[in-house]
Amino acid sequence: MRCFFAVEIPENARQSVEELMCRYGNVRFIPASNLHITLKFMGEIEDVDELIRCAEKVKHEFFSVKLSGIDAFPDKVFPRILWIGVGEGNVGLFKLSQELGRHVSRFGVDNSGFVSHLTIARIKEKFSDAEIFSERFESEHFIVKNFVLMKSILNSSGAEYEVVKSFSLI
Repeated sequence: MRCFFAVEIPENARQSVEELMCRYGNVRFIPASNLHITLKFMGEIEDVDELIRCAEKVKHEFFSVKLSGIDAFPDKVFPRILWIGVGEGNVGLFKLSQELGRHVSRFGVDNSGFVSHLTIARIKEKFSDAEIFSERFESEHFIVKNFVLMKSILNSSGAEYEVVKSFSLI
């Protein structure tokens, strides 16, 4: 199963992102139902039950997150991925990602280079909506109370995600 661990975005923050998306019709945005903050991409995993057992060992406290700012990978000149940053809650996301990484390390996951972000679009052609970078986007605060294991199903129209298991924080 192709999978990853993520923090889901609550409805109020998702609506703020959707409002932003509506202002830029030339960009092919990710469906709002797919919005999430990836903690660990696992790739193809055969023993999902063991992966779940490892992830259940994570003991991390709730924390607050506020999405803020718009940026791009690899850069704003030739963007391939548009993303919204995490204005508050970076430390909580980083620590959760690191702790999760320690518990699932036997699956060969890389535990370095974490950049907390919310991917909102993938760019395949010349990008002509550079004014999006001057948007002063901010979501309301939300509390991260859990993280999820998501199954990723690739098809011709993009990826579909399905929650396999939810893990509560303390």
